[in-house]
Formats: sequence, structure tokens, C-alpha cells
Amino acid sequence: MSVKEQALQMIESLPADTDYAEILKEIRLLASLREAERQSAEGKTVSHAEVKEQLAEWGGQ
Repeated sequence: MSVKEQALQMIESLPADTDYAEILKEIRLLASLREAERQSAEGKTVSHAEVKEQLAEWGGQ
């Protein structure tokens, strides 16, 4: 399914009274999810242990 088709399908699933701001929010979410899927497929992920380590470093500042 093309990006355009995915966006149209998502928009069609929203209530008829949805405003532009909500539509944009949903499109941004869809784009973010697709980007995360692409990164995951490319092996660009961070392990749970690495995240815990980063959070501990941030919390210590």
C-alpha cells in the first residue's frame, strides 16, 4: 500500500467532525510509526539494557 493510500485510509477511519489539527496529529503518528518500522528493519535499534543505562545517566545529572 502506498503512503498516500495509507494516509487516506487513516483519514477515512476518523470521525466526520475531525478537525485539521487532529488529522495532522494522526498523520504525524503514522509517519513516525513507519519510520520506526524502517529503522527496526535496518537493525537501527537500541537494546533495553542500553536504554536503562542512558536513563540512569540522564537521571544522574
